[in-house]
Amino acid sequence: MSAPEAGSGNSRPGGGVLSDIVRVASGGRRLFAGLGILGASLYLASGLYAIKPEQRGVVFRFGRILEEEVPPGIHYRLPWPVDRLERLGTTEVRTLEVAFDEPRGTQRAAPGATGQSDALLTGDENLVLSTMLVQYTVARPAFFLVSAAEPERLLERLARESALTNFARIGVDEALTTARQELQLKMRDELQAASDELRLGLRISSLQIRRIDPPSAVASAFKNVGSAREDRQKRVEEARGERNRRLPEARGEAQKLRTEAGASAQEAVAHARGDTDRFTAAWNEYRKARDITARQQYLETLEAVLPRVRKIIADPKAERRPPMTELNGAEAVPPTDVQP
Repeated sequence: MSAPEAGSGNSRPGGGVLSDIVRVASGGRRLFAGLGILGASLYLASGLYAIKPEQRGVVFRFGRILEEEVPPGIHYRLPWPVDRLERLGTTEVRTLEVAFDEPRGTQRAAPGATGQSDALLTGDENLVLSTMLVQYTVARPAFFLVSAAEPERLLERLARESALTNFARIGVDEALTTARQELQLKMRDELQAASDELRLGLRISSLQIRRIDPPSAVASAFKNVGSAREDRQKRVEEARGERNRRLPEARGEAQKLRTEAGASAQEAVAHARGDTDRFTAAWNEYRKARDITARQQYLETLEAVLPRVRKIIADPKAERRPPMTELNGAEAVPPTDVQP
C-alpha cells in the first residue's frame, strides 16, 4: 500500500507542472496574438492623417507621386514605408532676400556658390548696390517637392540673373531715379516665367527693390549729382508754376481778341451784305427804268460832290472888275489867264 501511494504521489506533481506549462503557453499565445492584433491595428491606423485648411498634402508611394494635391480634411494612406506624406503650406507668403553689396576686391566667387553678392553693373558701366525682396507662395506642392533639390536656392539664382540682366540695360541715373517701378514689374514677370518653365510650382506675388545706392567710394559724388538734380527739378517746378500762372491770362487775352475779331468780322460782313443789298436793289431799279435811274443817280452824285467843290464864277468879258463873291460865302478870285 505504501509503494503505490508513494508512486501515485510522485505522478501528481509531474502532471500538475505540465498542465501549468500548457496553460501558460496557451495564455502566452493568446497574449502575443492580442499584442500582434493590437500592433497591426495601430500600424494600419497610422495611415490616417489630417490636412489643415492652409495646407495641401502630397502622397508618395515608394518614391512616386500618388496624389499631387490632397485637400484639407481627414484622409488615409498606407502606412510607412509604403506611402509617405508631405505637408506644405500654400497660403503662407515666403520671402527671399537677394543682396548686391560692395565688390570683394580680387576675390571671385566659386561657380554655383551662394551668398556671394557683388555690386550690379549698369549699362553705362557704373556700379550700384541693391537689395531686393522676392515674395512668393507654393502654388503646386508636387512640383515644389520634386522639381529641384533646393527650389528656394534656385529661385535666388534666377532672381540674381534677372537683376544682372535688367540693370545692364539702363544707365545709373535711371536706376537711381525713375526706373525702379519698371524694373520691379519686369523682373517679377521674368522670374515667374522662369519658375513656370522650370516647374518650380511657385507663384511670385511681388518683387520689391528696397534700395539702390552707389558704392561708398563714389557716394559723395552721387550725392552732389542728386542735389543738382533736385535743384533742377525745383527750377522746373517753379517754371511750371509761372507758366500755370500766366497761361490763364494769355488764354483770356486770346479769347478777348478772338471775340473782338469775331465782332469786327460780323460787322464787316453785315456792312458788306448791306452794300450788296443796296447795289442789288439799285441795279434792279436801273434795269426797270434805265434813263430815270441814271438821271437820279447822276443828280444824287452831284448833290454829294458839289458841296465839297470850290466854285469860282468869273466873267471873261469883263475888264478889271472887283473880285466876285464865291458861292457858299467864299471870296472869288478872277483867274489870271483871262484876257480883257
